[in-house]
Amino acid sequence: MPFNHTFKLWDGDSKKKTVRKVASFNTSFLINIFRVNNSVPGEGVAFLVASNTALPPGSSGQYLGLTNSSTDGLSSNNLEAIELDTFKQDFDPDDNHIGLNINGVRSKKTVSLSDFGIQIAPNGTKFYVVWIEYNGLNKSIQVYIAEQGSTGSHVQLNCVLRWNLTVEILPGGNRGSDLFKIWIAVGVTVFVLVLLGGLTYYWYKKRKARSDPNILGALKSLPGTPREFKFRDLKNATNKFDDKHELGQGGFGVVYKGSLPKENLEIAVKKFSGDIKGKDDFVA
Repeated sequence: MPFNHTFKLWDGDSKKKTVRKVASFNTSFLINIFRVNNSVPGEGVAFLVASNTALPPGSSGQYLGLTNSSTDGLSSNNLEAIELDTFKQDFDPDDNHIGLNINGVRSKKTVSLSDFGIQIAPNGTKFYVVWIEYNGLNKSIQVYIAEQGSTGSHVQLNCVLRWNLTVEILPGGNRGSDLFKIWIAVGVTVFVLVLLGGLTYYWYKKRKARSDPNILGALKSLPGTPREFKFRDLKNATNKFDDKHELGQGGFGVVYKGSLPKENLEIAVKKFSGDIKGKDDFVA
């Protein structure tokens, strides 16, 4: 069960490894490793820290989903794990121990839990809270675990019921945060450009409206000007400017025949074209 989020655990910018800052972190689990029908336990479960979430091929069984027969122990694996082992291999102290693994399943340090009266995979149901804490300042592990498990020919249910993880943030360690900042910067830039474009268009239209003659105002000032109608009424009167009602076409638009039933009037309606260049001539 990978936690699909990257963290920067050490500062790799420093040339001297001894002065590199290492992030501190802690995590805790509520787990239950359950034997199905009181059978022989499977291989165990491990908490893994690695550079990616991909499972190596052939990593089932004793390899706990960490490595395989050809890659086990290689430094190129770049992984560290805490294992809760429930099946004894030739290199294990017993079938009930906790181990610190680096780049492989052969633990660098093991502690048998039987001496403390703890049975990782007992008969029946038992829940354990596992707490791990890594101190990046003095590079010590008090408790360390993450969840990555597998089974071999024997079966057990590895149940993680609760998981908490807290990691110290190093400078530049959160790629998701960096990407979020980039998107914020791009979004603000685009918003400003759109706003400037809108203001420019508004200013242009307003200036154009002031410079062009107001044909409607000019018409209203003429003596004997016909009464004003709403466009909606004229549209209904001409049946939506139906071609069947067309009377003719002049220099400024098409003339339609219409009727106003409420007033019992026959009218002629001129619909101006969208581009009237000779407004002064029309008014004259």
